[in-house]
Amino acid sequence: MIIFSITIQINIWTIFLTTFLLGFFMTGYLPVGFELAAEVTYPVSEGTSCGLLNSSAQIFGILFTHTQGRIIITYGPFYGNLFLIIMLLIGTILTAMVKQNFKRQEAIKMALKEIQEHQHI
Repeated sequence: MIIFSITIQINIWTIFLTTFLLGFFMTGYLPVGFELAAEVTYPVSEGTSCGLLNSSAQIFGILFTHTQGRIIITYGPFYGNLFLIIMLLIGTILTAMVKQNFKRQEAIKMALKEIQEHQHI
């Protein structure tokens, strides 16, 4: 995102390349977020936690698009992208602060342990 903000004034092919790279690397973050949500919210259905993540992403997308549009009109595209960089940084910090309590994996381990105990009897 920082590279995109810097290269936005250069030429269209540089913007295409940085947009491709940004999308490529940020898309890989989605399954990690869905998996973390499923782990942390267990025994809530994975569909529910993923649905809430998708809904919140849509709501924040609308809000950020509107806000960035206002910033671009008032201050220019560099500051609009700076706003998104700050929001991504805040999101990264909040994600890092999530307690690593993998409830689903613990439940699977307990179930496997019970199965092994019943097979030895």
